[in-house]
Amino acid sequence: PAVDVDFGSGLGHTVRVFGEPERRSLLIEMRLRRDRRLVPDGDVLFVEWMLLQNPRVQFSARLPPLPGQQHPGLGLLGVVVGLLILIGEKVGLEAVVDVPSQYFVAAVGPKHMRFLDPAAQARFEALAEALADMPLAEAERALAEGRVVDATTGEPIAWEPTPMVIPVSERLREMLRGPAYEAAVRE
Repeated sequence: PAVDVDFGSGLGHTVRVFGEPERRSLLIEMRLRRDRRLVPDGDVLFVEWMLLQNPRVQFSARLPPLPGQQHPGLGLLGVVVGLLILIGEKVGLEAVVDVPSQYFVAAVGPKHMRFLDPAAQARFEALAEALADMPLAEAERALAEGRVVDATTGEPIAWEPTPMVIPVSERLREMLRGPAYEAAVRE
C-alpha cells in the first residue's frame, strides 16, 4: 500500500491509502480536523469525510450500492473508528464527531455513537425502529423516495444530517448517557 497525507487544506488534514505503490486503487480517504466549537468547553476530532472502499469487488444483488458508493466497503469501519478513538484519547479530545450525510451512514456506525442533540437521537431511533425489517439499501431508498412518512402529519420524512459523536472523555460519556439526555430523548 501507499499512504499520502495532505496537511495543506484549511478544511482539515487528508489521509489517503492506496492499494499499491502506483496509487491506482484508492482504499481509504479521510479528511479530519480539530473543532473547538461543537462541544461546549471541549475539543473534538471532526471527521469531515471518510471513504472506505474496495475497488476490486463488484456490487451484486446480495451487495447493492448505497447512495454515493462507487465500490463496496472495505468492512473496516470498526477498526478505523477504533483508531480515531485511540488518537482522541492520546491527545485529550472529548469526542470523535461525524455528520452522517445519509441514514445508512448513521445506521452502520458503531453502536456507541449518539447524536449530540437528544431530539436527533430520538428521531434516529424512531427511524431505525420503523426501518428495522428492511435491508439497509431498501431502507435508504424508501427514505429517498418519500415512502417513510410521519404518522401524525402524513408528511414524508427526510434525513437531516446532524452531528453524531463517539464520546472519548468521561465527561461527554456521562453527558450523552446521563438521565437528563435520556429524558430529553424520551420526550
